[in-house]
Amino acid sequence: MLLPPRFQRAIDRAAKTAGKKTVHEYVAEWRRKAIPVDGDTAAAADAEAARLDAAFPKERLAALVRGGGWETPQDSATDAIPNDPPDDPESAS
Repeated sequence: MLLPPRFQRAIDRAAKTAGKKTVHEYVAEWRRKAIPVDGDTAAAADAEAARLDAAFPKERLAALVRGGGWETPQDSATDAIPNDPPDDPESAS
């Protein structure tokens, strides 16, 4: 499952803004979350991709790039992720 190319461009630009130079630095701050799935995993992946696509419009990705991959309190207050799945305490952060 691939997200639209704008996500990869935003990730690359945010890493550059943050001064990340090595692969380790680049991926060390990525958030990972396990989401339990009942049923069709492909449909669940498609639904999650659609949720992320809707939750991160171009303007929000641009704000993340400006922040080096981090949202400012102002950004996060106005751009909360809709329908964010609950945290799974057993997943890696």
